Amino acid sequence: MDTEDYPAQLRARVLVVDDSKLMRLAAARALSAEFEVLTAVDGADGWHQIQADAQLQLVFSDLSMPGMGGFELLERVRAAHDARIRNLPMIILTGEEDDDVARQKALALGATDFLAKPFDRIDLLARARAHATSVQATRALRARAEQLSAQSRIDAVTGVGNATAFVERLKQDCSYSRRHRQDLSLLCIEIDHWTQLRAEHGADFGDDVLRKAADVLRGQMRCEDGIARIEAGQFAITLPTANPIGARHLAVRVQRQIAALRLFAGAVAVKFTATIAISTFDPSRATPAAELLRELRMLVQHALSLGGNRVVCERDVGAALASTAAPALGVDEALALIAAGQAEQVRLQMGSLLSKLLPLLRLTDHRERRWLDARIGVPAKPEESEH
Repeated sequence: MDTEDYPAQLRARVLVVDDSKLMRLAAARALSAEFEVLTAVDGADGWHQIQADAQLQLVFSDLSMPGMGGFELLERVRAAHDARIRNLPMIILTGEEDDDVARQKALALGATDFLAKPFDRIDLLARARAHATSVQATRALRARAEQLSAQSRIDAVTGVGNATAFVERLKQDCSYSRRHRQDLSLLCIEIDHWTQLRAEHGADFGDDVLRKAADVLRGQMRCEDGIARIEAGQFAITLPTANPIGARHLAVRVQRQIAALRLFAGAVAVKFTATIAISTFDPSRATPAAELLRELRMLVQHALSLGGNRVVCERDVGAALASTAAPALGVDEALALIAAGQAEQVRLQMGSLLSKLLPLLRLTDHRERRWLDARIGVPAKPEESEH
């Protein structure tokens, strides 16, 4: 088979470790038509090349060598922290001096295969083809799995993260804030009446609104911030090291920029607004990330109940409630109205009611949350843990 049949960039890379120059040359001559062959003079040289070369797919190694021999090289490879190194196929080249005990020891240390010296060219090629092909297939599958995993965390419409990605990111940011005693602020951005806009002007228009809003958010974020679309017309942002004042300045800028956007539905220019809620992470609370996100969304619902198109901070909830014209309902009054079939009156003050319940919800532990989820029909899921 001609070398031209295997372009250099497509050849698998193999390493031959042997203190015999004759054996290294023989192996290179037998394999070079189909493989890119590297050689090492002993185990130490081989170990250095294995660590340095991420493209290696297969190692042939002699057992008996001066200095670091094949046994120690095999041990180091199988004990490596790097999975790429740890999973490398290693074919042991055994000579007449290597008895069955030595082979059993190599097998126990994780040898992939054995080949007797002096080796036959056809046998050497067959082993190389089989094991290199296996490594290529495994790496391709792993790369595809990683690609699919990344895609599963991306919102297809806007290209930002989705709710799953945001919760994972929030766990990390909360842990960092707690360890380093640094500020962490969160924003929830709701596009006002997005469902209605989509119904009136079509799904494509609704998607364009989301993309434009996402562009505004990305344009205002730092590299260390995290953004995701967490609901139909709703985004969330995590802001490491940002205090409430800085988070409010950002929220106001974002709200103004979104309000200045215009999108055309046919010949009609349509404007839209956003409602933004801000909360600050309390490192003394051992609250799961998903629960923090739930509380943040409750805040934005409160802001929407006040009319939307505004920025509301968690600490400003009391003042915002005091500014409403209608007398605030108590929880008992709300329950009585629902029982009497007057749920719409309660719905008008959902923000006020939720803000009253927020401190109570924060006191619930995992068992009580599971009980509450079961009562309202939320599917059971494993408990979250902070990392």
